[in-house]
Amino acid sequence: MEPRVINILGMINLFRRIALILLVTTRLVAAGEALGAGNGVGQRVFLHLICDGGIDPSMVFEWKGGTSNSYAVEAGSVERTSTSGLRHVSNPGRPAVDAFFDLYGSRVAILNGVVADDMGSRALDGSAMEVSKAGVSRNWLSAYAEDAGKGRPAPVLVFPGARVDGAMVDMSLLGRVPSTLMTNSPVSTVFPVAVRDRIFRDLRVDHAAFAAGMRAGSADASMTKAQDKQFRILQTLESSIPGTSGDWAAIYDAAQPAFVNQSKLAVRMFASGKSLAAIVRVGTAGMWAPASAHFASQSVSLQTLFGGLSQILDYAYATGLQSRLVVVVSGQYGRTPWLNSGTGKDPWPVSSMMIWGNGIRGRVTGGTDDVGRGLKIDPRFGTTTGDAIRISPQNAYASMLFLAGSDWRKWTSTVPVSGLLEVGS
Repeated sequence: MEPRVINILGMINLFRRIALILLVTTRLVAAGEALGAGNGVGQRVFLHLICDGGIDPSMVFEWKGGTSNSYAVEAGSVERTSTSGLRHVSNPGRPAVDAFFDLYGSRVAILNGVVADDMGSRALDGSAMEVSKAGVSRNWLSAYAEDAGKGRPAPVLVFPGARVDGAMVDMSLLGRVPSTLMTNSPVSTVFPVAVRDRIFRDLRVDHAAFAAGMRAGSADASMTKAQDKQFRILQTLESSIPGTSGDWAAIYDAAQPAFVNQSKLAVRMFASGKSLAAIVRVGTAGMWAPASAHFASQSVSLQTLFGGLSQILDYAYATGLQSRLVVVVSGQYGRTPWLNSGTGKDPWPVSSMMIWGNGIRGRVTGGTDDVGRGLKIDPRFGTTTGDAIRISPQNAYASMLFLAGSDWRKWTSTVPVSGLLEVGS
C-alpha cells in the first residue's frame, strides 16, 4: 500500500502546482498589457547590473541580526526603514545605501531567497540570464529585444566583463555583432566598415592586455584599463550613428567607476532610440569575493554600487527616461551565511535581486531561513503563505518581460512574480 500512498501524494502536489500556474496566468492575462507600452509609459528599456562574485544579501537586502540563526552579522549594522518606507540593512560606513533607498525606495522591489540552479554557470550571473521553454533557453534581454528591438542599431549592449551566454569576458558590444569578436566570423554591416575595423583593432589590444594581466596576476588593473578604452570605443561608435552624438562631458567622468560611465552611456543610447537593453558589469570578481576581511571589503563595494546607482538614476531623470527605465541588480551568486577560516565568505546558491522602475511595487519579498535556504513564496502576491514555490532568477526575468508588455509565455514556462508589480499602474 505504501507505494500507492506516495503516488497519490505526488499527484496531489502536481495538481496544486498546475492550479498555481493557471491562477497566476489567469491573473496576468486579465491584467493585459497594462504594465507595458500600452499604458502611456512608452517602450521599456532595461539596464542589468551584474556584481560578479556575489553580493552578501545580509549586508544590504535582508536583515539577519540576532543570535537565533547561522548568520555572521556585520558589526554596527541595523535594520532600517527608509523615508520611502522600504526596509533594508544600514551601516554608518555606507551612507550611499541609505541615501539611495530614501530617494528611490518607493520604486524598489527586493526579492530575497532567490535560488539558483547551482553555484556555477547557472547561478545569478549573466550566463544564466535566461528564460526557457520546451528545452530552449534564451537570454531574457535578447528575447525582449527580438520582440521589440527590430530596426534598432544596437538592441542589446554588452559592456566589458559581463557574462553572457557563458562567455567569461565578452569584448563588447551590440546585439548584431557576434560575441566571438576575436574570430573571423561574419559581421553585420550595421556599422560603417572603418568604425567596425577600429573596434576590432582596439578589442584585440584590450584582449591581449587582459590576457597579459591574467598571466602576471594583475588582471583587475588590466580590466580597468580595458573598460575605460571600451567606453571610448562606444563613444566613437555612437557618434558614428546619425542623430546620437552629443555632450559627452555630461556622461564620462574618469574619476567615476567604469560601470557608472557605461550605464550613463547606455541610458543615452536608450534615450536616442538606438538600444533597448544593456548588461553592465559592476567591478571585478575580486570586488565582491574577497578572500578575507569580508565585511570591510563588501562594505566598500556596496558604497560604490549604491553611490553609482544614484548617479545613474539622476542622469536618467535628467534625460527624461525615468518612466521607461528598469534597473535590475543581481550577483553571480550569494555568499555563505557564515565566515570561513580566512574571514571571507564562500559562494552560496541563494541570493537576492533588486529591481527599480516605474510599475515596480516598493516592497521586500521572500527571504531565507536560519541556515540560508530560500523560503517559498506565492508568486501571485509575493507572500510566504498560500501556494508557495521557491523563486529562481527565471521567475524575476519572466516578471520583467511581462512588465515590458512582451508575451512572456512565448519565451518561458516559468511564472512571473506578479507580487513585485503594480498590476494596472
